Amino acid sequence: MDCLDLELMRLRAAVTANSADAGVWRWYADLMEDNRLRCTKTIRGWMIEIDGACAVQDRSFDCAIRRAYYAFPDINCNPGNFSSKRQGRSD
Repeated sequence: MDCLDLELMRLRAAVTANSADAGVWRWYADLMEDNRLRCTKTIRGWMIEIDGACAVQDRSFDCAIRRAYYAFPDINCNPGNFSSKRQGRSD
């Protein structure tokens, strides 16, 4: 394996990681905006609740969000169910 092959492998890995990371934070932002996700700082770290039910806890906020994202793959954001903020209204 030469340097060019190694560099291409690194670039592919970086693109994959960036794409996965963007998916996690897009999921988080959509659920927060729809008031479906709550993040609470506790004595043990962070508790993440989805739709009012405790999903996960972790000492790290970043890890808690990622654990919730990967633990609940069936929880998705309905792009057709926009809040009034998303539609530009200020009801």
